[in-house]
Amino acid sequence: MSEHSKGGKQIGTRLLQLEFGERTPVFKRVNSKGRVFGSWYLRIRPRNRVRSPLEGIIKVEKMATKEDIDNCGFDTDVIDNLSRSLLEEGIPTCHGKDERWAAHLYPVYLTETMVKSSFSGDYSFISQFRRNF
Repeated sequence: MSEHSKGGKQIGTRLLQLEFGERTPVFKRVNSKGRVFGSWYLRIRPRNRVRSPLEGIIKVEKMATKEDIDNCGFDTDVIDNLSRSLLEEGIPTCHGKDERWAAHLYPVYLTETMVKSSFSGDYSFISQFRRNF
């Protein structure tokens, strides 16, 4: 069974069925350096408030702690608490001003807005990330 399927369902099908505040099970993976991570998807926007079926869903990753590894899995209470906290942070005030509002977590939006305001325009902002190789 694939890492991103559960009971024969593909992850895309499962994501389309998520209700507001609901999350997927945690998928365990090991990266190329042998570090263990858990990842899950969480719907932070009601389906009737977004333009596309997958908008309003975020992917969350958590590095496994020693306790997670010793217990052979991620603590559901910890995952649920992290999900609740992210859901509470997902109420940005940029609705109507930014077409990407459904993909924002409030602290990310504020940080992005602050950084962008220090540049003279979009071109100046983008040029900060271009490098001559």
